[in-house]
Amino acid sequence: DKRGRAAQYAQLATFLARHSRRHAVIVAGDTNLKTVDQDDSATLRVFLHRTRLADACRRIGCADERIDRVLYRGSVRLSLEPTEWRLDGRFVDDHGTPLSDHSAVAVRMKWRSR
Repeated sequence: DKRGRAAQYAQLATFLARHSRRHAVIVAGDTNLKTVDQDDSATLRVFLHRTRLADACRRIGCADERIDRVLYRGSVRLSLEPTEWRLDGRFVDDHGTPLSDHSAVAVRMKWRSR
Protein backbone atom coordinates (compact mmCIF):
# COMPACT_ATOMS: atom_id res chain seq x y z
CA ASP A 1 0.00 0.00 0.00
CA LYS A 2 2.76 2.46 0.89
CA ARG A 3 4.58 2.05 -2.41
CA GLY A 4 1.28 2.34 -4.26
CA ARG A 5 0.40 5.58 -2.45
CA ALA A 6 3.86 7.01 -3.10
CA ALA A 7 3.47 6.20 -6.82
CA GLN A 8 0.01 7.80 -6.89
CA TYR A 9 1.31 11.00 -5.30
CA ALA A 10 4.21 11.11 -7.74
CA GLN A 11 1.70 10.78 -10.59
CA LEU A 12 -0.50 13.55 -9.13
CA ALA A 13 2.55 15.82 -8.68
CA THR A 14 3.49 15.27 -12.33
CA PHE A 15 -0.07 16.07 -13.43
CA LEU A 16 -0.14 19.27 -11.36
CA ALA A 17 3.23 20.34 -12.78
CA ARG A 18 1.92 19.90 -16.33
CA HIS A 19 -1.54 21.40 -15.94
CA SER A 20 -1.39 24.00 -13.19
CA ARG A 21 2.12 25.41 -13.24
CA ARG A 22 1.08 29.06 -12.94
CA HIS A 23 -2.30 28.64 -11.27
CA ALA A 24 -3.60 28.68 -7.74
CA VAL A 25 -4.61 25.17 -6.69
CA ILE A 26 -6.60 23.51 -3.91
CA VAL A 27 -6.30 19.74 -3.50
CA ALA A 28 -8.58 18.30 -0.85
CA GLY A 29 -9.57 14.85 0.28
CA ASP A 30 -8.68 11.69 2.13
CA THR A 31 -4.94 11.32 1.59
CA ASN A 32 -4.53 8.10 3.60
CA LEU A 33 -1.15 9.49 4.69
CA LYS A 34 -0.44 9.26 8.41
CA THR A 35 2.36 11.55 9.53
CA VAL A 36 3.17 9.23 12.43
CA ASP A 37 4.23 6.68 9.81
CA GLN A 38 7.75 7.37 8.49
CA ASP A 39 7.01 6.26 4.91
CA ASP A 40 3.71 8.15 4.70
CA SER A 41 5.33 11.24 6.17
CA ALA A 42 8.07 11.07 3.54
CA THR A 43 5.50 10.67 0.74
CA LEU A 44 3.61 13.74 1.96
CA ARG A 45 6.81 15.78 2.40
CA VAL A 46 8.00 14.97 -1.14
CA PHE A 47 4.56 15.69 -2.61
CA LEU A 48 4.31 19.07 -0.86
CA HIS A 49 7.83 19.98 -2.00
CA ARG A 50 7.28 18.96 -5.64
CA THR A 51 3.93 20.75 -5.91
CA ARG A 52 4.73 23.76 -3.69
CA LEU A 53 1.46 23.08 -1.87
CA ALA A 54 0.94 23.87 1.82
CA ASP A 55 -1.17 21.91 4.29
CA ALA A 56 -3.91 24.16 5.73
CA CYS A 57 -3.89 22.33 9.08
CA ARG A 58 -0.15 22.78 9.48
CA ARG A 59 -0.26 26.39 8.34
CA ILE A 60 -2.94 27.31 10.86
CA GLY A 61 -1.42 25.14 13.57
CA CYS A 62 -4.44 22.96 14.24
CA ALA A 63 -3.84 20.34 16.90
CA ASP A 64 -5.78 17.58 15.16
CA GLU A 65 -3.89 16.57 12.02
CA ARG A 66 -5.77 13.88 10.11
CA ILE A 67 -5.53 11.90 6.89
CA ASP A 68 -8.14 14.23 5.38
CA ARG A 69 -6.28 17.28 4.17
CA VAL A 70 -6.76 20.55 2.35
CA LEU A 71 -3.59 21.42 0.47
CA TYR A 72 -3.24 24.70 -1.41
CA ARG A 73 -0.99 27.21 -3.09
CA GLY A 74 -1.56 30.67 -4.45
CA SER A 75 -0.25 32.11 -7.67
CA VAL A 76 1.16 35.35 -9.00
CA ARG A 77 -2.43 36.53 -9.55
CA LEU A 78 -4.18 35.04 -6.51
CA SER A 79 -3.26 34.86 -2.85
CA LEU A 80 -4.76 32.04 -0.75
CA GLU A 81 -4.63 31.90 3.04
CA PRO A 82 -6.45 29.47 5.34
CA THR A 83 -8.23 31.26 8.17
CA GLU A 84 -10.12 28.38 9.79
CA TRP A 85 -9.74 24.61 10.02
CA ARG A 86 -12.43 22.47 11.67
CA LEU A 87 -14.26 19.18 11.57
CA ASP A 88 -17.61 19.50 9.81
CA GLY A 89 -20.40 17.28 11.13
CA ARG A 90 -22.91 18.20 8.43
CA PHE A 91 -22.05 15.30 6.13
CA VAL A 92 -24.66 12.81 7.34
CA ASP A 93 -27.55 10.93 5.76
CA ASP A 94 -31.25 11.56 6.49
CA HIS A 95 -30.94 9.57 9.73
CA GLY A 96 -27.93 11.50 11.03
CA THR A 97 -25.45 8.70 10.26
CA PRO A 98 -22.05 9.99 9.06
CA LEU A 99 -21.37 9.42 5.37
CA SER A 100 -17.78 8.35 6.04
CA ASP A 101 -15.83 6.46 8.67
CA HIS A 102 -14.23 9.76 9.71
CA SER A 103 -15.40 13.34 10.04
CA ALA A 104 -15.08 15.73 7.13
CA VAL A 105 -12.55 18.54 7.36
CA ALA A 106 -13.61 22.08 6.50
CA VAL A 107 -11.22 24.92 5.78
CA ARG A 108 -12.17 28.54 5.26
CA MET A 109 -9.89 30.30 2.80
CA LYS A 110 -9.24 34.00 2.45
CA TRP A 111 -8.34 34.94 -1.11
CA ARG A 112 -7.17 38.11 -2.70
CA SER A 113 -6.40 39.10 -6.28
CA ARG A 114 -2.92 40.48 -6.74
